[in-house]
Amino acid sequence: MSQKTVYPQPYDTAKADEIWAMLCGCKKNATEAETLADDFSVPKDRALADALFGNSPFLASIARRTPEIALACLRGEPDQLFASLMADMDSARPDGETTADLMAYLREQKNFLSLLTACADIAGWWSLEQVTAALSRFAEAALSLAVAHLLHARMRAGELAWPTGTP
Repeated sequence: MSQKTVYPQPYDTAKADEIWAMLCGCKKNATEAETLADDFSVPKDRALADALFGNSPFLASIARRTPEIALACLRGEPDQLFASLMADMDSARPDGETTADLMAYLREQKNFLSLLTACADIAGWWSLEQVTAALSRFAEAALSLAVAHLLHARMRAGELAWPTGTP
């Protein structure tokens, strides 16, 4: 996988610095004392983070809310992360999930995908076709989940007949 060596300069350097400092201060988990910045000693990682978070308030807000996802995306394994994201989207949803719960889940997954595709695109890890395919596959999976949820709700309310077999 190739990687660009020159990234767009951050428009908002203060925001880029803030997000970088926040990412460097995050702990890997409650039992480890190392900071996540230990994984990012190569200057190109900082340059990629600056390009993303210093030019996009949306991506910076995702990094602030979910630093573990931001760091996973910056590590440069977009194919594995996308496969994991899609596997999660294809897994069974919890019984009794409300529409609000599903909407929150889909927003979280969309944020993950947004950061992942931005990293893969800006870093040059994915071609335009790969980015577009990932966005399309995600949209299809999200739409399938939403439609299935709505149909299931109508069936439980007795407004639609259950398909043959076990509900």
